[in-house]
Order: sequence, then structure tokens, then C-alpha cells
Amino acid sequence: MKNMSLEKIAQACGGVYHGSEEMKQSIVESITTDSRQAAKGCLFVAIPGERVDGHDFIPSVFEKGALAGLSEKELENPAGPYIQVASSLESKGSPSTTGSSSISK
Repeated sequence: MKNMSLEKIAQACGGVYHGSEEMKQSIVESITTDSRQAAKGCLFVAIPGERVDGHDFIPSVFEKGALAGLSEKELENPAGPYIQVASSLESKGSPSTTGSSSISK
């Protein structure tokens, strides 16, 4: 998914893009599931875990300059665009998103 537009990522993941039309063509420069690693131009993939839910960190990644989020939940008043998917883990590992086994490659 690196070097793909948000629109193309949404299509590849079977997700729904939420955000401005202008941002749809923005290119993802990097991908992370760790909110501490979020930076300008990145796509933050929110993964729910046993103890911590990555969705709780979406506001902070936008403060760090993240381009967008990938979320299983509908977000209220997000600070930036996001792609809503049925499963973040399935989207992250979908071969159709990159032609490989992971979006992080």
C-alpha cells in the first residue's frame, strides 16, 4: 500500500473512504500499526488487541501528522481522512493490496 493513493487503498481493501475529495488522491508514504511511529504522510492501521485498541490512538496519530487512518469503526469528527474496513488485520495482510503478503512491505 505504500506509494498508493487513499482511493486506491480503499478499493484494494474493500473499504469505504471517509474524507475530503481533495485528500483522496494523497499518496501514502509509509504504514504503521504503532502509534508511536506515526509520522507525516503515514497510514495508521488501527488494530484492536486484547489489552489495547489501536482505534484509541487515532486522534494522536493525526496530531503527529499521519495522512490517514485505517479503521474498523466509524469515527466521529476525525481530524483527517480514514478508510473504514471490516477487519484491519485482513486488510493489512491482503495480497490484493500490494501484490505481496503484507501492506508493510
